Amino acid sequence: MPNSLLNSFIDTDLRWREGELAMCKLQLLRDISDKHKFGFSYRCFVAITYAHYEGYVKNVAAQSLLHIRNSTTAQSCIHCVRETLVAPLLRKKINQMTNDSLILSISNGQIYDGISLPDEEIYLKIGNMNFSNLSWVLSSIGINSDLVTEYKPSVGRLVDLRHRCAHGEVIQFDSADLRAISNDMFKLQERIIHLLHAIAIEVVDLFEQQKFIAT
Repeated sequence: MPNSLLNSFIDTDLRWREGELAMCKLQLLRDISDKHKFGFSYRCFVAITYAHYEGYVKNVAAQSLLHIRNSTTAQSCIHCVRETLVAPLLRKKINQMTNDSLILSISNGQIYDGISLPDEEIYLKIGNMNFSNLSWVLSSIGINSDLVTEYKPSVGRLVDLRHRCAHGEVIQFDSADLRAISNDMFKLQERIIHLLHAIAIEVVDLFEQQKFIAT
């Protein structure tokens, strides 16, 4: 996928998600005068905000990995890509080799023979997109997760709220607190949207500068 198509994919994917997130925000605001309606809208707000966060990260990572696979080899990727995606495949191959065949393979420069980057479905196997998994995903496409460390508290909180809502925990609301709660949720969602934009910027820069290829 050429860089322009990848950029267009990221822009399109982010735009429609932001549209739905804005609708969730509006619905929560509309129900602020009724704590029962608010409780329902709150759960929807949390679940959909999380769904778009996870969906966006996995979609962008999948398209990025596809682009990397089409542009380079497992051996020529930068260290963090090889560490997350290639090393497990190499370890499996090495475990099946005798000592003699291993030494011969290394001596002949054939240790990477038969090793290729995995397909995009590897991201479907990831569970909750907590910060640890987010860091792994970013590293797998060549992005230093330290660049988004400032969002770790927000990601952790969103994942925790999503867990509580998804597993049907009872969440009590005081009518006097609904506006403060909604404002708090709006700030959390805003931080998550900032994170998605930050990832977009890093991905675009990654491919424009060809940073995923080892030098």
